[in-house]
Amino acid sequence: LWAAIDLDSRQVLAVHLTTTRSYFDTMVFLSKLVRSCSNRPLVYVDGGPWYPWALKRYGFPYEWRTFGPRSAFERWFGLLKRRTRRFHNVVPYRSSERSVMGWMEAWVRLCNWRVLS
Repeated sequence: LWAAIDLDSRQVLAVHLTTTRSYFDTMVFLSKLVRSCSNRPLVYVDGGPWYPWALKRYGFPYEWRTFGPRSAFERWFGLLKRRTRRFHNVVPYRSSERSVMGWMEAWVRLCNWRVLS
């Protein structure tokens, strides 16, 4: 799961689901992120080697971080993992990518609604 979160507003900007992590996956995710951003915000990433090239190609400034600002992002993922564990029968292991992505989009809308209200 790929996700971008605005650390100031706590709003989820984009999500993308893949079974791998590669340069291509990064490019597809960033193409979704570009549609939801009016500018090129600073992106905090972990040590994945697939980030720098794709971020430079799309013109996003980036910094490698493992602590600090990434904590809000890690909290969101922690909440997602806890909620998913609670009703894993709704999203079974062998679900199609389409159904999992539909669930994720609904989850993101709920998170953003709670942030904005």
